[in-house]
This record gives sequence, structure tokens and C-alpha cells, in this order.
Amino acid sequence: MEKSKEKMKTWKKVVLICLAVFFVACIALAIWQWNNIKAFYYFATIDSKEEIQQRITEQKIEREKIVSQYIDGTVRDFTEQEEKMITDGEMSVEEATQIIQEEFEKSAEKSSSSSKNSSSKQKKEIDKFIADNIIQLYSYKAYYLGQLGQIEKSAKKDYVALPAKDRTFVSKQAIVDKYLGTANALLIECDGKVEAIMNSIEKKLKENGMDTSIVGQIKDSYEEEKALKKAYYMSLLKG
Repeated sequence: MEKSKEKMKTWKKVVLICLAVFFVACIALAIWQWNNIKAFYYFATIDSKEEIQQRITEQKIEREKIVSQYIDGTVRDFTEQEEKMITDGEMSVEEATQIIQEEFEKSAEKSSSSSKNSSSKQKKEIDKFIADNIIQLYSYKAYYLGQLGQIEKSAKKDYVALPAKDRTFVSKQAIVDKYLGTANALLIECDGKVEAIMNSIEKKLKENGMDTSIVGQIKDSYEEEKALKKAYYMSLLKG
């Protein structure tokens, strides 16, 4: 009888341990796939591509405000029209980056000349360092938008090449699956470069004893826009 009770206790422990491992694994998977889960949620709950694009635009404006709180001058993201030109191959990465670089320099100069208290040399150097890195982040964004644009063109070409009777949702999904691996590889590559930029900014701020909260805010903003972008591409399957 005692042995039977002991076996029962052991069995219960094993079950509890298995459940705990499963629970932890589920949490880890959710964290790992959190951006995709959020993207699917946006896809399922936001009514149209236009509304998703509006949310993306709002995210860009919010990020611009975040950066402007830390530096003199304005570093903006690309407009919806500029992004379209990049994805369509009508504007190069260098041209797109140059536009926002020149706009920042003008805004920084204007901010400096209108300020009653001129910034210290250290502050100006750090401002430029942050701005240059954020602009580099947008430069990477331009490059990967261009790459995704090429993938989108290839996918559309494959779809149009199908006989009219075969242009169904299932065929669309099959074409998307065909290019999904390449798109995911680009995304992982982009994530790595963004992480390197954020680490660089954080290191610089820490070395100068400055507030590093901008790093977390920019990361959160990047993740939010990434989820919305994924939702946008998902929405293309509807039309």
C-alpha cells in the first residue's frame, strides 16, 4: 500500500513537472512569436489596408516626437509616398536617406540659432550621434523596403501569369508561401542591424551618463510598426 502511494506521488510529480515545462515552453513560444501574434491580431481586427497604413503613419509621427525630445532638430521617417517610390524602385536608398539627412541638418541649425541657451559641444556631438544612427536605421529600412518591393512584384507577376480560373485565394497563399522564406530571412537580417544600432546608441548614452530610455522607446516603436507592416502585407491577400 505504501509503495502504491509512493508511486502515485512520483507520478503526480512527473505530471506537474511536464505541465510546468509545457507551460514555460508555451510562454517562450509566445514571446518569440509575439510580433507575429500581434500582426495577426491587427490583420484580424483592423478593417482595411488604409486604416493599417494610417496606424503606421501615426507610429512614425510618435517616433519623431520621441527622438525630438532627446535631440535638437527633427529626424523624420519616410512618408507613405516616399516608401512607395522606394518599393517601386523609383527612388534609391541613397536618395531617400539624403532627403531626411538634409532635413535634419536644416532643422538642427534652425533649432540651434533660435535657442536662447546654446548647447554644449558634448550635447551637440551626442545629438548628431543619435541622429546619424536613427537616419542609418531609416537607411536600412529603405533598403529592406526595396527588397520587399521586389518580392511583391515577383509574387504579383506569378499571380497574373496564372489562368483567370486559377486566381483564387488558395493560389495567392501558395505564391506567398513561395516567397515567405526569403522575406523572413530579410526581416531577421534587418532586426539584427536595428539591434546593433540600438546597442550603439545605448552604449554612447551610458558612457556620457545620460538617460537611455530612448532606446527602449525606439525599439517598441520599431516592433509596433513591424507588426503593422506584416498585417498590411497579410491584408493584400484579401484584395
